[in-house]
Amino acid sequence: MTCACAPRLELKHGHMNFAVLEFELKGLTDQIAHIREVAIKNLEPLFKLFGEAWFSEYILPTVTEASRRTGPASYLGRITSLQSIGILSSHISPGLLQELIPQIAVPLVSDKVVNVRIAAAEALVKCGDRLGDKSEHPLV
Repeated sequence: MTCACAPRLELKHGHMNFAVLEFELKGLTDQIAHIREVAIKNLEPLFKLFGEAWFSEYILPTVTEASRRTGPASYLGRITSLQSIGILSSHISPGLLQELIPQIAVPLVSDKVVNVRIAAAEALVKCGDRLGDKSEHPLV
């Protein structure tokens, strides 16, 4: 499997390449929008390859931290964290999704930046689609 941002880099299951991890984490926090977008898209194949435990240990702390930052330029990190959860919502287990929704998405629904609120709503819709019947899942 290859990443879109590094087409020549082969990732083999069971072989965690820390250069790939560092590259992905830097991409998620980059100042250039296109680099962040590619990093978000790369999360899906990396998640499929390495699994939820890898995501929870290596990627989730960065995503969670970015969702909690405040300040003028930090809204980009909040949007990136919401888009990351949204794109992975169809792969993340319902249990982990139910943990992430109140930690990341719900607090950002009332963010002072309109684009963050929109991204939070979009992430909640994707999470809700994954969780199915909303009557069973009061957080969505």
